[in-house]
Amino acid sequence: MRSKFKMRLFIGFDRLLCQILYVMVHQTDKSAHYNMNEIKLTHNELNKIALSSDAIKCIAVFAMLIDHAAFGILHAYLANNAMSILPQTYTKLNNIYDAGRTIGRLAMPIFAFFLVEGYIRTSNIGKYILRMFVFSILSEIPFDLAFFNTAFYPEHQNIMFTFLIALIMLAAFDYLNKTILGLSVPVKVLALLFCVVAFADVAAIAKCDYGYKCIALIAILYILREHKGLRLVSGAAAVCWEKCAPAAFLFLYFYDDSRKPRLKYFFYIFYPLHLIIIFIIKRMVLG
Repeated sequence: MRSKFKMRLFIGFDRLLCQILYVMVHQTDKSAHYNMNEIKLTHNELNKIALSSDAIKCIAVFAMLIDHAAFGILHAYLANNAMSILPQTYTKLNNIYDAGRTIGRLAMPIFAFFLVEGYIRTSNIGKYILRMFVFSILSEIPFDLAFFNTAFYPEHQNIMFTFLIALIMLAAFDYLNKTILGLSVPVKVLALLFCVVAFADVAAIAKCDYGYKCIALIAILYILREHKGLRLVSGAAAVCWEKCAPAAFLFLYFYDDSRKPRLKYFFYIFYPLHLIIIFIIKRMVLG
């Protein structure tokens, strides 16, 4: 019964992808009326689409850049010039801001997914955690400058710290799995649940970006790592509280894990670098 339910869930997700992709491919035909029962994209055709981790991360980087530019530059401009901007212009700019922020919701789920993939594949978890820690520190001042106009803002930490806490949680997961082998299943579940809650609390108390919500998502993606369809559906459900975020899993559906990443350090460097650039542009715009 359980396997049949999972199969139906996966087929439903697969059919939804077919429908969305069909409309996207034919969206230039303004007069078209789509009958979802006549869609030609098949499962085999979908399987021919393969995206590397680098390609999907580039999509996330682009979404994040739009989001941060909207918040760091456009939001600051609107806040500082609200009284001098014409109402029609303000409305248009505010709509652009809202659109940018919505697009940006694609980024976190994608990076969270590949954090888990990186943890699964790494040969040295200690180095992985150390690298995340270093870039968390390097990114904090640019993050505070870009969004809060100060070099030190303790009320909000950058998402690298959230990912750092998540990595430590995953390491704790594996340690618990090795040390509680002889215990009953309910006790194991309670131990892992306690682990998730504890690290989610740490992220919330530390006021990290996305906080406990990101920690919970990463836990789900790790626990369901061997069940692709259920993993994607559950991940999308875990971020359904935020507009556009579930759409990130449409891209992750086409992830090809046989393609090795080539831009490993680019994404680490890009994060603090783009924040510095946003701060510089904001200072130029606002004077």
